[in-house]
Amino acid sequence: MHPKYWKFPGAAYREQATDGTTGSTGGGSLDAFSAASAFESRLTDEPDDQAAPAPAADAPPETDEQTAERLAAEEAGIDPAAGEADPKQESFTIKVDGKDMVLTADEMAEHVKNGMRQADYSRKTAEAAEQRKTADAEIAQARSQRDEYANKLGTFANQATYELNALAAQLTEDLLQSDPVTYLSTQRTLQARHAELQQAQQELQQINSQRQSEQADAQRQHLATQQELLLAKLPEWRDPAKAKAESTQIKEYLVSQGLAPEEAEFTDHRAVLMARKAMQFDALMERARATSKKVAAAPPKVERPGNADSARPGDGRTNAVKQLKQSGSVNDAATAFAQFL
Repeated sequence: MHPKYWKFPGAAYREQATDGTTGSTGGGSLDAFSAASAFESRLTDEPDDQAAPAPAADAPPETDEQTAERLAAEEAGIDPAAGEADPKQESFTIKVDGKDMVLTADEMAEHVKNGMRQADYSRKTAEAAEQRKTADAEIAQARSQRDEYANKLGTFANQATYELNALAAQLTEDLLQSDPVTYLSTQRTLQARHAELQQAQQELQQINSQRQSEQADAQRQHLATQQELLLAKLPEWRDPAKAKAESTQIKEYLVSQGLAPEEAEFTDHRAVLMARKAMQFDALMERARATSKKVAAAPPKVERPGNADSARPGDGRTNAVKQLKQSGSVNDAATAFAQFL
């Protein structure tokens, strides 16, 4: 224990004696009490590096939130003394197609958001498809019932027409003179049947109008769908001027091949594509035939003596022209024409 912490009455006197303010000075002799005090201090003094640390200030008690965070950190194996980790630097490992992928916290959050969006979109799409399926089934059932009712109306109209003709044949002048009561009863029956026939015919007319409207809507939808498919295969037709010009050429080509003008109007985009390819192929063959004629009519090339290049057997033009003269085929003409380009 350090001398300054001694707790006895002579402590103040010892401190004065050791720091030289009172008592003997310099190398003078100490009294018995001072010598004993100095000797005790050497026995009890501890080195500075083993001195007891100063008591720390009392730390404030933990709150419930701090206690929960500390326990959570201990469970996660995180050293609280190391400080809180940056959440942006935290990484997660997930499996994508059987492969591990490391994502940061921000990327993981975005991944979760995208997954939630995709799940929500898939759910809504499935619900919409189910609703559409249910609606289509109800529409199909309603149309089936309507068609069945229309058939019954048609049958009734035929029977009513036959009965009306029969009743009208009974209303003669002889019946009126001989049996006026029967005549009037038959006349009233004829009028009632005629009214029923008119009502049936009106309902049939309404049903037919509905059918025609549905067919027109279906045709418009079909044309719109085929137009979208055609533009997907021929994006250059998104230019209205080019689409109109080329479609006119296709129609003229089809008419030249023997089709009637009304038969050259296609509603299926696949038929339009095939007609366009046929037109382009025939145009290519026509150019090849014209080239073949020009090459055949061209004068033979005069070879200069000693011109090794022109007489070289590997000359593509020479070989192509020779092949064309021998075969006269359209394909060889196209090959020879390509050599001159």
